Amino acid sequence: MFYPLNTWWNAQRLDNVTTGDLRQEEMAAAAGYGYVRREGWLLQSPPSPGTARLELFWNQARQDNASFATAEGIASAYSAGYVHVDTGGYVYTSQVPGTIPLYQFWSAARQDNVLAATPRTIDAARSAGYVLIRIEGYVIEKPLEP
Repeated sequence: MFYPLNTWWNAQRLDNVTTGDLRQEEMAAAAGYGYVRREGWLLQSPPSPGTARLELFWNQARQDNASFATAEGIASAYSAGYVHVDTGGYVYTSQVPGTIPLYQFWSAARQDNVLAATPRTIDAARSAGYVLIRIEGYVIEKPLEP
């Protein structure tokens, strides 16, 4: 029902990637990314009303992975030359109890996007010169115990 949304980092590429399912985690590990931390939890299929898919994109020229859930984010990815790679889980499109904002940050110096929901990732992004672009959606902070 839920899948962890995890941040990974590749120091050679200076690239963050946020994974939304096991397949994406395996792709990140195989490409030399190291696990950083859990940002929150995604809904898995079937999606609920008021949710959007978190889409993973890749830009070869920038060597950048980026994930987007908003129409604005997806349109900006295509216009910047990113190609769609995969679909992870689902985010809420508006805040509901138990969710936290999933922020999109951008670093022009690194040509890198990063999604951040935890204070540690938000602080790390800001201290590295990333700027806040938008809220991509809302993720579950902690899934409820069954």
